[in-house]
Amino acid sequence: MDSTCGSGLYTPLTKMVTTLSKTTGYVGNSTHAAIVTLVGRQDQAFTQSRSFYQASSALYPDHFPWGPNDAKPNEMHKLMSENDKALQFMATKVKFLSGSGVGVFEKQVVDNKVQHIPFYDPELEDWLESEVLEYVKAAAWQWVFSWGAFIEQHLEQRRTTKGLGIWATLKTRDLFECRIARGKNDQANGFALCDSFGSYHSRMAKKVPVPAFNKFQPDALPFSIQFVREPIPGQPYYPFAGWWGGNKVMTLANLIPEFHINGIRNGYNIKYLIKIPADYFDYLDSEDAKDAAFLALQNQLDTWLSGVKNVNKALLTRYMIDPQSGKPIPGVIIEPMKNEMNDDAFEKIAGYADRSAAASQGLLPVMAGIEMGSSSGGSGSQIRLAYDYEIIKNAPDRGPLLRPVRTAARINFPEKFQKRNLDFQIIDTQMTTLDQQHGGTKKVSAPID
Repeated sequence: MDSTCGSGLYTPLTKMVTTLSKTTGYVGNSTHAAIVTLVGRQDQAFTQSRSFYQASSALYPDHFPWGPNDAKPNEMHKLMSENDKALQFMATKVKFLSGSGVGVFEKQVVDNKVQHIPFYDPELEDWLESEVLEYVKAAAWQWVFSWGAFIEQHLEQRRTTKGLGIWATLKTRDLFECRIARGKNDQANGFALCDSFGSYHSRMAKKVPVPAFNKFQPDALPFSIQFVREPIPGQPYYPFAGWWGGNKVMTLANLIPEFHINGIRNGYNIKYLIKIPADYFDYLDSEDAKDAAFLALQNQLDTWLSGVKNVNKALLTRYMIDPQSGKPIPGVIIEPMKNEMNDDAFEKIAGYADRSAAASQGLLPVMAGIEMGSSSGGSGSQIRLAYDYEIIKNAPDRGPLLRPVRTAARINFPEKFQKRNLDFQIIDTQMTTLDQQHGGTKKVSAPID
């Protein structure tokens, strides 16, 4: 590529760029300057190395992989499904994000301030209830899981009260069946759909190409996908949710129930010391027979002394009397061992894992339902403040999910949105006191701007 200089001469751009790093350069003179940045080559997180992306075009010629083996979402889903609280944490986040519905508001200037006044329109209400609410709930789940969502927009001709017109329908595409398509020169080019991403079979499976949504001409394509996502630095292709970084804590939490189950079944620590004389099996002819007899006795004692059904069980054994001394000849001796296991240590680990998992989801412990002490919201007023805080904190994440709704509304109801004075917001339920509001709740909206 060449660049035109003010003197009319042509100078290769590569000779004008001063390298600052592998992906950043400086170009210019005393009057004009610019920073040149190469972007979109690889995701920094959950990527093995730069060579992985350089070689990935051969492994995945149709799309850009999402993590090693193109299976990062699948790995996190498995980790989530094996945890007793992760899904509930996500459900709580989804409720804060999607609220109790979507409302229409009219922007009005009151006392030199823009206010959102509830606006009632039967046609818009029917559309929100029949199509938008389901989309918002599904998109919220995708966002909470990955901090991104693939949104489909279908255009069709439909007869309305105003006659025949274009109608836009929104649908949330599951991230497990959607990837960014790979075009010429390894450039992103729309999206690829496949129901086996994350498995070995996806490399050979057929991919369905879908064009990217054109935000400058939203009604130009009959079928398109837009990828709304958190713009995390270093992630030109795919985002990742905050809780993905807590995978080790979640792995620890998943091990605790398994540890206790095995502890109850088999005993947490060594409970008995069983002593067997070295010559106990000397009556057998071969070493192989002695080893087999020792193993059989060990299995019998294991069966007899371990398990939830064998608590405080007695074991009856026989021994010989030495005829010369009149004393018992030593045989199998079973001595109980003192068990000093302390449940507090395991409870502290479990509490740490739960609090860390909730923090990775951005949830206060009291809102996650894992800590109800005075330090985190024991009183009703503290719980209400924590609840309101979560609503306000999650409000900015609603913007990306509502943008497709605004676009579809301008296509479906052009005459209503021509003035750009109508907008959509999520309706929340706010906790109050009984003297303020009968029932202790009221409907409110948190601003997303």
